[in-house]
Amino acid sequence: MRSLDKTTSDAYDNYLLKQDEASRSLPLKDTEPDEYWASFVTSGFSTVETVKEPLPDYRQASINTPSASGQVIANDTTPAEPDSKMQAAVMQSKLVRVELWNLLIGDEKRSILEKARLMGAESVPPTTEWQHWQLATGAPVGDHHQPITFLIPPDFGRMKSGDYAVVEVAGAGELNVARYASH
Repeated sequence: MRSLDKTTSDAYDNYLLKQDEASRSLPLKDTEPDEYWASFVTSGFSTVETVKEPLPDYRQASINTPSASGQVIANDTTPAEPDSKMQAAVMQSKLVRVELWNLLIGDEKRSILEKARLMGAESVPPTTEWQHWQLATGAPVGDHHQPITFLIPPDFGRMKSGDYAVVEVAGAGELNVARYASH
């Protein structure tokens, strides 16, 4: 009885092997490729363009080093007479990775934007575009004790709680603005 089972099993295994080998050695049809398949195969990656932001027009501050005898320094001024370039404040912006906590909507959003506009903030969009911008609260990663409020431009798409953004922390009287979406 066992020899009959073994013989039947071997015969069936040979049949499956021959069938598998026959399916691998079939001649391929020479057919025209599907138009969607052809467009997928011939498509490439889209080119990534760098974001070009114009640099602010900073006045180049010259560095005066004090001299012991009060002589004229490299830029032809005395240490007691700083030129106008030295008086120009160098503007800095600090980029911080922020976790978004929640979005402000309705009257709360409108009142914060209106207050910033009345204070003369330059980062506030025109009132006709307020509906397209998002206003959010969050905190820098690692420092959840310093919540900040910041604007999210329309090209970022819809952001939700827990998302991250790189925010430009503005000075007094200005609104912080998200510059890059982060993961």
